[in-house]
Amino acid sequence: MQPVLRKAKNGCGGDIQLCGMDVYHKFEPLSTTEMSELGAPMDMDAFICTRPLEPKDQQRVRDMLADWHLYEHGWLVTTDESGCFRNKHLFYFKCQMGNWGHNKPEALHLLQQ
Repeated sequence: MQPVLRKAKNGCGGDIQLCGMDVYHKFEPLSTTEMSELGAPMDMDAFICTRPLEPKDQQRVRDMLADWHLYEHGWLVTTDESGCFRNKHLFYFKCQMGNWGHNKPEALHLLQQ
């Protein structure tokens, strides 16, 4: 079965974005977005290398984006087989889940330079 996607929402129900691109996550059973709508997978390392970052900062960004996959038309946030994130901080911050909305990931400013 094709994965079912939904646009990620913040605490007010608005769409969330990272670097100007929409963020999606796998969601069942109510979503109508299909994987094909994300377009082609993009190279995450190439994306990170386009930023003016020191090597140690590039790794901080990679760690922050551990569950994020870059596509032509957006980001897909995934979990492992057991449903756990490797690094939930950025996704929870962007979605304003619980108190996470008040705790900005330290590496996020590196993407916003």
